[in-house]
Amino acid sequence: MNRFLPAGIALGVAVAISTLTRIALLSRPEVLGAGGLADWAQSLAYGLLFDVLASLYLVTPFVLWLALLPDRVARWRAHGALMAAGLLGFSYGLIVVAIAEWLFWDEFGSRFNFIAVDYLLYTHEVLGNVWESYPVGRILIALLLPAALISAWLTRRMHAAATAPLRWRHAMLVLLVWGLAVGLTLRFVSGDLRAFAREDAVNDVAGNGVYEFFAANYRNELYYDRHYATLPTDEAMAAVRGALHADGGDWVAPGSAGVERLIDPKRPEKRLNVVLISIESLGAEFLGAYGDSRGLTPNLDRLARESLWFANAYATGNRTVRGLEALSLALPPTPGQSIVRRPNNDALFSLGSVFEDKDYSVLFVYGGYGYFDNMNAFFDANDYRSIDRRNIPASRIEFENIWGVADEHLYDQTIEEIEREHAAHPGQPVFAHVMTTSNHRPYTYPPGRIDVPSGSGREGAVKYTDYAIGRFIESARRRAWFDDTVFVIVA
Repeated sequence: MNRFLPAGIALGVAVAISTLTRIALLSRPEVLGAGGLADWAQSLAYGLLFDVLASLYLVTPFVLWLALLPDRVARWRAHGALMAAGLLGFSYGLIVVAIAEWLFWDEFGSRFNFIAVDYLLYTHEVLGNVWESYPVGRILIALLLPAALISAWLTRRMHAAATAPLRWRHAMLVLLVWGLAVGLTLRFVSGDLRAFAREDAVNDVAGNGVYEFFAANYRNELYYDRHYATLPTDEAMAAVRGALHADGGDWVAPGSAGVERLIDPKRPEKRLNVVLISIESLGAEFLGAYGDSRGLTPNLDRLARESLWFANAYATGNRTVRGLEALSLALPPTPGQSIVRRPNNDALFSLGSVFEDKDYSVLFVYGGYGYFDNMNAFFDANDYRSIDRRNIPASRIEFENIWGVADEHLYDQTIEEIEREHAAHPGQPVFAHVMTTSNHRPYTYPPGRIDVPSGSGREGAVKYTDYAIGRFIESARRRAWFDDTVFVIVA
């Protein structure tokens, strides 16, 4: 039975690296303050369980290999070299995953979840974003050192055990026990087991990144109750109907639980152009209008003073595609995938369809490639005309990164598209939904625009985003259609 010692060693390496990852995450200030001693004791206990489970699954192919390996092949020198290389690659992969977990937590405040699964569908943008945001080559080379030390320390022990003779009945017994362990844990253990605490950080630290990734892929959804506040349906509908009733209007079906109303505007309809700008990742914590003192958004702060400003606005989800769902369909977030990415999402009652029925030209303008998150397909199928990176002339583009062109180039294209629509259809108003990308890692933008160097961090990207909006509004102000246009700016 010594033959299976290498599998035990590999399992131990996986558990050790996963445990060290948990301890590192626990050391983060925002995590450490989230729970008490009892919470963290439970978190570490559950964490060890999920580390063992994830390691059990990862090592299963190795167990199969050792069980089915003929004795004479096990004694080959080439097989010993293969074992050493396998341990090196296994250790290296686990260390890379640990670093990726740390960076993912930096961005999303959690272990791997369905967002990670989502992003891996778009390897061009996501891997390009990682490459542009971090010194990937140097990090990967540096991580070879701890992997090599682990491999050098354990290879001799592994090789000696792997060459041990193995009887078939012993091999079958190990495979039977291992298979039962894997099958029973898959059947009776769920990631929900770690959701024991009130604080999300405590529950997340109790998880295992590899386990959570595959569980999220299997479920094809996020934990809805963890990410979204909920109420009982009857209570929620009563609150909605009460709020809508206070705004006036006549119920279409007074005795039902529906929310449709008929509202008499009392005045003639104004056929104004509407430009809806949805800004990538612009949280309220960056704007002076919401109390920030860093002076990152002078243009938006000025517009807030001069405009109708909403002081209590809340995000509808944790990704841009959720914002697009909410803005285009007036829906709260749904469990699982955004409707933008679901099948049969065409010909819906959308903002675009409302404007199209009013005889508007309806545009969706994006600075990247609109295949990302299925944006072009969704908007084209719902009465918009999509314009993306492919429609922007190369002569206009001074700067772009993996996500798309700089915001100023996107806004220049938007103005050109509005001008083109007015020229082709005189008297027809335009609705344009503009989706920006500059306020996104790697936080790069054209040099010389603001006093923060490109690529230095989120603050510079926010300030450039604000600069580009100010430039856009001033450019639009010189157009004949400006006085007949409503600009809506939303994060």
